[in-house]
Amino acid sequence: MDTVRYLNAKNQLWAKTSFGSCNDIPVSEIWYRGEARSQTEHRTIHRKSIRGWLANDYNSVTTKAQMPGLLVAKIVWINKDFAKNQFLPTADILYEILLAFGLNSAYTYSRTAFAGIASIPCHDADTAEILHAYSFCYHPKLTLIWSRHKTTNLIQAVCFSGEEQMSQFKQILDCGWQFADQDMMLAFLCSLLLSTEVDLTECAIKDEVRGVEARTGYHRWENRREHPAEGDLADLSAKISGCATKMASCTRKLKVIRELNSFIVDQIQDKPVVHSLLVPISPGISSSTTSKILLLENVKLVESRVTMQNIDTEFFLNRIESQLRAVSSQSINTSYSILSNTLFC
Repeated sequence: MDTVRYLNAKNQLWAKTSFGSCNDIPVSEIWYRGEARSQTEHRTIHRKSIRGWLANDYNSVTTKAQMPGLLVAKIVWINKDFAKNQFLPTADILYEILLAFGLNSAYTYSRTAFAGIASIPCHDADTAEILHAYSFCYHPKLTLIWSRHKTTNLIQAVCFSGEEQMSQFKQILDCGWQFADQDMMLAFLCSLLLSTEVDLTECAIKDEVRGVEARTGYHRWENRREHPAEGDLADLSAKISGCATKMASCTRKLKVIRELNSFIVDQIQDKPVVHSLLVPISPGISSSTTSKILLLENVKLVESRVTMQNIDTEFFLNRIESQLRAVSSQSINTSYSILSNTLFC
């Protein structure tokens, strides 16, 4: 695509990443086996078996998945070592996966954006169709690209992240979802993952802010139970400034989540005919229309959480600003006292 080629040439925003020598690739498969909720299989495939797995040749791969069942999605996990800025597998493995999944353009585009989601159109020369791949990224920790295979109808994805975020993402997949056949299912899981991260980050920030408040005394809260923050004024200033930076990062993340949720809703509403794999293999499995509605309802739920998270973030930002002024005022008073003692000794 012309836009992707231009951005690739002019706007390489992510730092160039090297490759390691690992030949074992962690993968996940999302199945329906006669139940309304999906089941996820996590395993590792060696280099020599990856081609058979990509081609859905399960005779050539040792798999824990028990047939019969309905496979709806495949995810490849590309682990990143942030200290070395290195993807752990070899370059040839990654490029073979991208080619098999039709995600070269999506991967190229993802390197040109710090954050956000996009639909990358491409022309299928065989059918003259306009196919779409998707890219979501949040620099520097997460990139997820995916598409739906035109023949097998499988959702095929590659996720680039560190070990911690990868583990969190897998835990979300393991919850079992009733809309795992939807194109925007993975986008929703990204939204849920980031929303959870905001909660965890803000909990840690709040503890630090309360400690500083107890130390400075600049608050109107009665019956405080927190221990005062330790360190001199310089330490307090650095701590509360760090809290302000982290909270600003949460604000940014919340805005990205909102954009992501809006994109999901637009994509679902623009596609009234859902390309679903959920054929009636069991009375318990919902129709594609039902799974679409369920996805929309879950997006609304996360969006309502984001609204309240944003209110809480703004509230604590005000408290952080008050403590910044308090620490600054105490620092000025201390300096003035030292200067006065020096002059009039």
